[in-house]
Amino acid sequence: MSNPVSLKTNSWQKETRLAKLKPFLLRHYLSGRDRGFTMIEMIAVVIIIAVLSAIAAPGWLAFVNRQRVSKVNDVVFSSLQEAQREAKRTKYNYSLSLRINNTTDKIPQVAVDRYDTNNPISCINVPANCNWKNLTSEVGVKPNQVWVGTNIDPTTANNALNTLAALDTTPETIIFDQFGNLSQPANSQPPNIGPKGLMVVVAVPKPNSGTPQPIDSTKRCAIVRTLLGSIQTEQGTDCL
Repeated sequence: MSNPVSLKTNSWQKETRLAKLKPFLLRHYLSGRDRGFTMIEMIAVVIIIAVLSAIAAPGWLAFVNRQRVSKVNDVVFSSLQEAQREAKRTKYNYSLSLRINNTTDKIPQVAVDRYDTNNPISCINVPANCNWKNLTSEVGVKPNQVWVGTNIDPTTANNALNTLAALDTTPETIIFDQFGNLSQPANSQPPNIGPKGLMVVVAVPKPNSGTPQPIDSTKRCAIVRTLLGSIQTEQGTDCL
């Protein structure tokens, strides 16, 4: 049977040792908190952050550029669908027109309007009367951050060329008839969409180039693929 006096003595000794350790532990804890990082540790952290940033930055920039191009291309695609849908709904020809607003700002614009050559103040006869929307500001993109071009023949609507050209101040037009098909141009010749269709192409412009040119790998495009008005999106080499 344990001696009560012995138990009390052992308990008192433990408490005494713990009391003596408390000041030491407290000083050690406080000294560790106040010490912070050494200069070598700070330099190492800065170097690691710089290396990781250098690795991640190009990938992040490429991702942002792809997002910008995709957003603008989505606006073009939805505008083509809107023109086709309105033509079917109203049973009138409807057009999608594209241009840049002027040679100074160079803001790419799109307009969906009824195609009426008999009305002297219609969009097709007076481009200033078109319902122009800025392609880039619609999705929070600056005009110089994307290149927009097309293979539409600038002299004849619904006719395709084999090369791309950047938009200019002269509107270029795709026309849908009351059935949503490609309409005949004003000269009554059937549409000539070529092997790849009528396309509007959006891409990242090449840096430090006098006349902006698209980076091929970044191309996104909306295409009217067939005379029946089939609309698709493509990317890369499928965008001429």
